[in-house]
Amino acid sequence: MSKKLIALIIAAAALLGLTAFLKTDSSAAQTLWSLSNGGQWLLPLVGVSALIDSINPCAFSILLLSIAFLFSIGRLRSDILKLGSSYILGIFLVYLLIGLGILQTLHLFNTPHFMAKLGAVLLIGLGFLNIINEIFPAFPIKLKIPGAAHHKMAELMEKASLPAAFLLGGPITWSFEKEGKLHLLDRFDYLFLLDGEESLPHFLLNFEKGIFPQEKIIKTQRFSFDKAKKPRLDILDRKQCNDYYGAVIEVSRGCPFLCEFCDIRVLPNNNQTNTKNISLIIDEVDEYYKRGITQFQFACDNFIGNIQWANACC
Repeated sequence: MSKKLIALIIAAAALLGLTAFLKTDSSAAQTLWSLSNGGQWLLPLVGVSALIDSINPCAFSILLLSIAFLFSIGRLRSDILKLGSSYILGIFLVYLLIGLGILQTLHLFNTPHFMAKLGAVLLIGLGFLNIINEIFPAFPIKLKIPGAAHHKMAELMEKASLPAAFLLGGPITWSFEKEGKLHLLDRFDYLFLLDGEESLPHFLLNFEKGIFPQEKIIKTQRFSFDKAKKPRLDILDRKQCNDYYGAVIEVSRGCPFLCEFCDIRVLPNNNQTNTKNISLIIDEVDEYYKRGITQFQFACDNFIGNIQWANACC
């Protein structure tokens, strides 16, 4: 450990100890009052008050969050040091001016608790303005971030945030497309149509590399279910298995029949059975059973669509 770091730790410990002493010991207040010549000298009072107030979790949290944000957007350490120093200096100057200047100025008003009353009036006025904006949206005066700053804020947030996207797939996206209602799903970043077993891993791999598709709607091909792989049951918490009634295992897709009341028949290439390997189904059942799950439900469009396969399963 370097000597500078040791000295810094000792100084911080001494500062915390001195602050705790001034806050808790009753004799410290009397000593401070004597040093200020009965309150006539403001500098000792302001200095010690600033020292006590500087050990402030709120100020520390804002400073730490600001440093973390600046690191996340790639600012240099020298820039962060300058901005942090400016923040600390600004707080120091504000408290110094309050202590040395405004305290004297307030005597001119000859009004008890002038700042408290002024703050209360401002809060009531601003609250009343919010109520007016809610009742009369066209009211010209609004308390909001200027529109000119929105784009810059979005750029900084995107730069400081981890890449993320909201995806939606499954039968619902295909149904919405056929009904011409995909615009109702515009809050999602990407929409997957039809099967996603092959397209989704490719999408996630590119997304991890920072390659983002330009098109929001990703149309995929039907997946051959005999290529299915065993799910990652090793990441399933054994303790949480008791929270479920059982397990659902998808075993097949598609149906060879053309019943008019069923929409399965209108899915592309869905008029033939698309079955999972029986050995894989057995492996999944065994893995679930090892985790204490004894009830199973097979998910399929039509279990007996391929009667030979169904007999082999049973």
